[in-house]
Amino acid sequence: MESSGFKSNGGSLLKMKEFEQEYRDQGAYHHRLEGFSQWWMFDNYRILASWVESEGRTLDLACGDGMIWRFLKTSDIIGVDHAPTGLRHSRQFARLPLVQADMMALPFKAGSIRNTVCSLSFQYLPGPDLERCFHELARIMIKDGRLAFSYPNIRPPGKGVNLSHAALPYAELKAKLRNSGFRPAAVRGISLRMPPRFVRWSVHPFLKPLAGLYYRMSKIARFFPRRSYHYALCCLNTGEGSGS
Repeated sequence: MESSGFKSNGGSLLKMKEFEQEYRDQGAYHHRLEGFSQWWMFDNYRILASWVESEGRTLDLACGDGMIWRFLKTSDIIGVDHAPTGLRHSRQFARLPLVQADMMALPFKAGSIRNTVCSLSFQYLPGPDLERCFHELARIMIKDGRLAFSYPNIRPPGKGVNLSHAALPYAELKAKLRNSGFRPAAVRGISLRMPPRFVRWSVHPFLKPLAGLYYRMSKIARFFPRRSYHYALCCLNTGEGSGS
């Protein structure tokens, strides 16, 4: 997953990922993904990139090691992350402006960003922090600017619920977006959840084709985002959020 770009001050019962330590231990690991991890992550990047306009400045929020830059249609990108090691890794792949900052207090002028992309990071923000982040993005983005991000579907307790993040149900997420001034314009699933045995097969030299076939079939989730392992959202900044 991408770096969350902040140090959480909430959700004390959650086992939040230590992204700075992860980048120190694993390096620029998004550039070394294999099998299923690569297939669905790259599809995630492609979907997000398809919604990012080529004109105007694009903010890659919680940019981590900068992997998504390979998929974006523009080179006018600024990367933001809280993890300094992630930013150091990203400098290996592109000479782009990079800023170490909290995603709830972004050091940009109002109306200075046209597009924001955030891959698999908002789920690490507890509800109140997430709404603060959305308000902050509404402030720095132009009216009708596009916010494209991916987010996991949560499951009821006892059905694979993941305590490593603070993901919200879809309806609550949309409510926070609307309250902050963002109008959801498109939603797309990425893939169905892959059984563990197929995940293992996806990196096996002989079984990889079979796992790949299963994965391609699982991409039917594109049309059923509420059943997808993760989904992607494209939202427009209306400039009408409360408190913005």
